[in-house]
Amino acid sequence: MQVLERVENPVTLEILGELIGTLGSPVFIKTPQQQYLYTNPAFEGLFCNTVIPERPDRRSCQTYDPILVEEEDRRCLHSGRSVSQRSTADGRLWLVEKVVITLPDGTPGIAGLLFDITEYRDQQLGAIHDLGLLKREAEQRALLLAEANEKIEYVSLHDAHTGLANRRYLERRLEEAARKGEKLAVLHIDLDRFKQINDTFGHFMGDYVLRQVSTTMVQESRLGDFVARVGGDEFAILCGYTGEASRVLAMAQRLVDRLSQPMRCKGVECRTGASIGVALPDFGTIEPRQLLLNADVALYRAKTGGRGRVEIFSRSMDAEMKLENRLSDDMIRGLERGEFHPVYEVQVRADTFEICGVEALARWHHPKDGILAPGRFAAVAERDDRMGAIDSMILQAACVDMKNLRERGIDIPRLSVNVSAQRLGGSELIDELRALNLAPGSLSFELVETVLFDETDATWQWQIDRIRDLGIEIEIDDFGTGYASIVSLLRLSPDRMKIDRQFTAALDGSDHARRVIAAMIEIGRTLNVDIVAEGVETMEQARILREMGCSVLQGWLFSKPMDVEALAAFASRPSNTLLRELNSCLSPSE
Repeated sequence: MQVLERVENPVTLEILGELIGTLGSPVFIKTPQQQYLYTNPAFEGLFCNTVIPERPDRRSCQTYDPILVEEEDRRCLHSGRSVSQRSTADGRLWLVEKVVITLPDGTPGIAGLLFDITEYRDQQLGAIHDLGLLKREAEQRALLLAEANEKIEYVSLHDAHTGLANRRYLERRLEEAARKGEKLAVLHIDLDRFKQINDTFGHFMGDYVLRQVSTTMVQESRLGDFVARVGGDEFAILCGYTGEASRVLAMAQRLVDRLSQPMRCKGVECRTGASIGVALPDFGTIEPRQLLLNADVALYRAKTGGRGRVEIFSRSMDAEMKLENRLSDDMIRGLERGEFHPVYEVQVRADTFEICGVEALARWHHPKDGILAPGRFAAVAERDDRMGAIDSMILQAACVDMKNLRERGIDIPRLSVNVSAQRLGGSELIDELRALNLAPGSLSFELVETVLFDETDATWQWQIDRIRDLGIEIEIDDFGTGYASIVSLLRLSPDRMKIDRQFTAALDGSDHARRVIAAMIEIGRTLNVDIVAEGVETMEQARILREMGCSVLQGWLFSKPMDVEALAAFASRPSNTLLRELNSCLSPSE
């Protein structure tokens, strides 16, 4: 450090001392040769604390690096002003401003003023520290936010129960495929009997089944396939398609086979199954979203064709679906306008051929397509959950017809009507039946065997018991085509069972058909249940059935389906001439 003497000029001290001496900031005046001509007390207290031994009335001024000082002075002399920072041993920071002045002898000098900016530095350092903390906190928050966004995105694109992609993710994947021009094969999968599992065993079992099904689908799909749960019991698989339809269909069949196997949970065994619709991009350029719609059409065909099946989409299916959609729209108007009416087939006792009842069959008087039988509209009605409304309309109209016939002196002993599963499970059915105020035994409900004896016979039992309490009898329709067990028959205890017409049609030339019908009649005799044979069209069939012990016959041999006026004319013939003639024809072979 350079040691400089402080030279006191009396004139200068007198002039400057009064003005600057009381300032708290250090002030100095010096020559370019580093001779200090004036320093105020604040400067002396900071830099000039060492007494010079040779001159006790003088103190030396220790400043900072002389080379740096000279550089500052050169800049000041050159430009007339300079500003710099310096720090002192006590850790304080100063701002030094120098200007060029003219000394009394006419030579240039340098006047300087020091400002203590330690507090501003500390504030700056504190602000920098705070900014660092804020930056780190912001970075942490950004990481947490990014992680939260990822979780939200995952949850929004995946199903909570199974972990598979959901419908929203499926839509995104289809859009991506369309954008990239990918070729996809689409499998639309619907579980069979899943609602019955939920209703019978509870939602815990239903959730377990969904998870097991999801695992199976992931196992059977190929690497890169997209598996999604798109609804309650509906799933979809998107597969990259290279033109090998057999591989896609093989995978679909494996799924059907595996999902038909029983599942066990907490000691309970249940069985579901699956129907699958497949759509392939083999008809030119097809948007992936349209493929999903095509697969849905094929799925509908698989379910209506018997379930547990794989159906591949074809153009004929598309035409049929458009027709069915038109029928669906027409059906809404048809129900509003009362276009559904009953027709009747007579039932006769096998031993006397006397009328013992009629079966009411639904007909739709379509304004454009004419009279339609259930084969044309029942599947659409079931799909759209309108079969119950049609059943109700037919029952109401048939009861009115029977009442009018009785008022005309024509008494039909029993009216049989078909009841769908949808209708049987409806909460309003019992109230509607009570309002009819029917005589006991005058009405019989025909229930399809496959509806009653699936996995839900216990579910229907309570409703059937309430129906019986109203004096309504129960028949099992199409007996022999479903899965009824003897235990189920004993529990239900029907009043009648109807042999399906396919067995009656084969009766003339098939010993096997005779043995099957004989077994059915024996079951009925053992359980004290009357057997009704449908589809009787020839005298030979009537003769064989009567000899085998069948109770009631029904078919075109006796009458084709007819409206209520034709029924009135038929039942009013003197001594029922036709039936007497039939009886006489069969008498010789008795």
